[in-house]
Amino acid sequence: MANAGDTPLERNVQSTIIKRFNNHTRTLVRCRSADSVGHVVGDPDISGSVNGRHVEIEVKVGRNTPSDKQWFELRKWALRGACCAVVYSSRDALVFQQEVLAGRGEGQLLVFGATAECVRQGKHGAGYQVPITTIDSGSGDTEVLEC
Repeated sequence: MANAGDTPLERNVQSTIIKRFNNHTRTLVRCRSADSVGHVVGDPDISGSVNGRHVEIEVKVGRNTPSDKQWFELRKWALRGACCAVVYSSRDALVFQQEVLAGRGEGQLLVFGATAECVRQGKHGAGYQVPITTIDSGSGDTEVLEC
């Protein structure tokens, strides 16, 4: 369901991603942001496992991008070997899932949409230094940036 500006609500995108991910036998994820017990501000929205690899996913909508705290938390997870992503749609998330299923993405941060543009412009917070891969969903182009 979309809001007045035709941008889907973030929680609806999260729900769709979780349902689609959990349809795969090698994937189990849950929405961390809905869990009020122990939830830390800035934690990625979705956490779980894809083919035995730990994943952390931050969901954004429209032109929103991660806060400095969210960048820091995603990089912290990636530095410790998790596969991390910032996605804007279930399509972005499925591209990320396929990367992880193919054995790629460990210790990296994959970013899509407006966040990819932020990274290209150098506006992506501070914190741990991990490889960030920007993905242009329209053309399929990828660019790995060391930051």
